[in-house]
Amino acid sequence: MTYDFDFTDWAPGSVLTNFMLSSSPANIWDKTGKGAVFGTGFVDSNGTTVTNGQAEMHPAGHRPSMQGQYAEANRFAFVYTAPRHVTLSRLAFRCVDAGGSANLSVNGRFLSVSDMHQVDGVDFDGALASVAVDSSVPGDPVLTVTLTGVIYPKNFFGHVVFGGAELLVDRVTCDEA
Repeated sequence: MTYDFDFTDWAPGSVLTNFMLSSSPANIWDKTGKGAVFGTGFVDSNGTTVTNGQAEMHPAGHRPSMQGQYAEANRFAFVYTAPRHVTLSRLAFRCVDAGGSANLSVNGRFLSVSDMHQVDGVDFDGALASVAVDSSVPGDPVLTVTLTGVIYPKNFFGHVVFGGAELLVDRVTCDEA
């Protein structure tokens, strides 16, 4: 089964903070079966965990490089979990890394890097990361970060944690193993 999560269930202008969507806390979990996204602490470039970051929802068309409605993270990390906490064989997210450090955690392995490009080729304990760059769209280059292999839920908390100091995300897709 394939899951596709695109942030359209939240109203533009909503702000996602650690474990709470300020405009409507009930909407943290997606009820349509596409998965769930919520917030957690972000590790800054100096190794400090930041717990007061946020992600703001922006409408489609607000930034030309984004395909639809998107979330703009500011020193914030997203936790994505597939429905039923199944093991995944692939997970991808589309993003623009607009500056600062980035975080990626899969299968218990965590990396804090200066930008999301640096995770290309990294093996996250059975899930290999690849980064494709699409510079054909206006604005900043759009990245698709793809993890293939075995992606386990971490203690039923989530499958993948990703974030950035300035990271725009408009889509998460994954396949069950």
